[in-house]
Amino acid sequence: MLKIIYFTLAIVVITLSGYSLITKDFSLMSYMMFALGLLMLVMGITEFQRMKKANAIMIVFASTFIFFVAIYTF
Repeated sequence: MLKIIYFTLAIVVITLSGYSLITKDFSLMSYMMFALGLLMLVMGITEFQRMKKANAIMIVFASTFIFFVAIYTF
C-alpha cells in the first residue's frame, strides 16, 4: 500500500516540477512542495517500519519543514 502511494506521489512531484521548469510558470510550486512533503512523510513511515529510527526521524523533520514552507508560501 505504501509503495503505491510512494510511486503516485513521486510521479506527481516529478510531473509538477517538470511542468514548472519547462513552462517557467511557478504558480504550482506550493502544490508540488505539499506533494513532496507527503512523499517525504511516506518515506519516513517506511523507514520506521524498517526499524531505522534515526533516518526516519530526520525524514519526518524534513517533511514537516517542507509542509511549513508550502503552507507559508500559499
